[in-house]
Amino acid sequence: MPFDENELNKYAQDHAWNWFALHAAQRMQAFNFFLVATAFLIAGYASLLEKHPGIAAIVSLIGAWIGFWFIRLERRTCQLIKAGESVLKITQARLAEHANIAEIKILELVEDSGPGASSYRKVIAAIEWVAVVGFVLACAYAARLAICSE
Repeated sequence: MPFDENELNKYAQDHAWNWFALHAAQRMQAFNFFLVATAFLIAGYASLLEKHPGIAAIVSLIGAWIGFWFIRLERRTCQLIKAGESVLKITQARLAEHANIAEIKILELVEDSGPGASSYRKVIAAIEWVAVVGFVLACAYAARLAICSE
């Protein structure tokens, strides 16, 4: 059963949108999980630091290790999202042409985050790197406490 051009364009747009939406949702779920995991690890570190600084150092190393892997996961998720966006840009351009509405090229309009705004990628990366560096510094501090208490 052959598709006509409109059906094929609609199918392409739906496919790209579903791909984009899936990976954008996964990105936010992963980031939320990262924040919750970070909060639990910080609480564990803080509760252990005074009486068991050696264990607190291990907890902070685990936090840095998890943060590192979340950074890598975020990079991959960005690639997956961009793949969907590239098709959506084409389908939006076609739709803008057929509907005679230039503003329907939404991805093109929002490509630049504009003054005073940052992309999700930059904000998430900054938060994750701050957490990784914070955990590394916390590990050094706890290790110093453990060594000095012996």
